[in-house]
Order: sequence, then C-alpha cells, then structure tokens
Amino acid sequence: MIILSPIKILKFPTKTKCRSTFFSPNFTNLLQLSIESQSLTNTQKLHSKILQLDLDQNLATKLISAYFTCQNPVDSHRFFDTFEHKNVFLWNILINGYAKNKLLGESLNLFSQMCRTGIVPDEFTYSGIVKILGEVFMGGV
Repeated sequence: MIILSPIKILKFPTKTKCRSTFFSPNFTNLLQLSIESQSLTNTQKLHSKILQLDLDQNLATKLISAYFTCQNPVDSHRFFDTFEHKNVFLWNILINGYAKNKLLGESLNLFSQMCRTGIVPDEFTYSGIVKILGEVFMGGV
C-alpha cells in the first residue's frame, strides 16, 4: 500500500467563509494519514495549517493522537493545554496517549488532574486507568 504524504495533498486554501464545514473532514483525513505514516514533520505542518481554522473536537482529538503516534507527548500536551473545551473525551485521549508512550506515571497524574477539574470519568477513562495500574503493578514504572 502506498501512503501519500498528507502535505502533498494539502493544496487548497484555508481561508474561506465555510471553512468549518468544508475543511474539517479534509483535515481529519489528512491527520489520519499522518498518524498512519507516523510522520512528526507532516503532523507539525498540518498543525500550522489547522491553526488558521476554527477547531472542532474531531480535529483536536486527531491532532493530539497524531502527536502521540509520532511519540511526541510534549507537543500533544502543549496543544491540549491550549484547547478551550476540555471534555472527558479529550482527557481520555491524553491519558491513554501517555500510557501508550509508556509514561504511566504521567497518565495517572493526568487522571488525578482531570478529576480535580471536575470532569467526570467515563467507562473509557476507568478502563484505561485499570490497564495502566495493571502495567504499573507488573513493573511498568
């Protein structure tokens, strides 16, 4: 299977009146390609283009996931910190992203932070935390 560079596909203007409805799915697909290719450079280039748009939750989660897939939790967390509407779904992406990058202690710290901010954990949060705790107790930290 040939994976095209997402940046080569990115040939359309980003400033238009209908940008949130027209461009959001395109950037979501491009971020998915970036995740599959695990290209930090492409992820960063897409991020700079996405900053010109009104960001929706789907793009936010894809961008956070893309940075984690590229093993770059710092940029993932930095972007998460700038996002205004942090819901349980975004927290779950962040917590599980750190866990997938073997940063289990940070995952647990983020879970505590999420609870302190008043976000109520859901079944996905608890499932991830149980998995993380299992890894911690089996010697993962």
